[in-house]
Amino acid sequence: MPTTGTTIRKIFLASSAELADHRREFEIAINRKNRLWIAEGIFLDLAIWEDFLDALSKTRLQDEYNREIRQCDVFVMLYRSKVGRYAEEEFENAVGQFQATSKPFIYTYFCDSPDDRATASAEDLRSLHSFRAKLNTLGHFETRYATTAELCAHFVRQLDKLAANGFVEFVRDAETTGSVVDNNRGAISTGRRIDARPGRDARGDRCAESRIPFRTRARHRALSSPRRLRTMNRTTTPESRDGRHQLQRRARQPRPDDGAGL
Repeated sequence: MPTTGTTIRKIFLASSAELADHRREFEIAINRKNRLWIAEGIFLDLAIWEDFLDALSKTRLQDEYNREIRQCDVFVMLYRSKVGRYAEEEFENAVGQFQATSKPFIYTYFCDSPDDRATASAEDLRSLHSFRAKLNTLGHFETRYATTAELCAHFVRQLDKLAANGFVEFVRDAETTGSVVDNNRGAISTGRRIDARPGRDARGDRCAESRIPFRTRARHRALSSPRRLRTMNRTTTPESRDGRHQLQRRARQPRPDDGAGL
């Protein structure tokens, strides 16, 4: 399920009742894609006409479908041996919305099954031929498929192409902070870079001490060392000064056995 901050893209799937099995397989494919994309901050919200059957509407149910189509990002239509008037109305709504707003993206899939068309009525076949002629007039090319596996594989590839062209923006492409696992690349980001060079703090910036000239910085370190501070804080008395002077003079006098007189 999507969470706060998740980008939602709506897909509307239109088809006739005879393609119920195809809708189920298509829904499974979208759910599988969601498992991959939800970690990237993307959720695909699929709407199929079964979702509206129990909905209470003050208007005809088809108006609810059409409203959903106007709000969707992708419109997909499946057809095989016929195109019903409601399915055609949904397609016309999608085309009108696209012409007005440049969305939704429209995909039409024709199930190329000669056996089904052999048993279809003349009226159904006329609706199919009429719709395909309309597509030709619009300059829209249908995609043929023989199996639901072909259908799902093709549409998933189209989603990847849309994503590559900016249809969605994955979280991994955005600038992130904190500690997160970057999916598909195996890299772990831990926020701002840690620079181990001298004069840099944990954020990688130059620390205050590094801005001090080198000689002043060295003297600053010497003066601030614990040993130096203990020496400076020690009380100096005249007696201790005289004692140190005597030791210094004695150290400068040559010892009898150091060879100084040779």
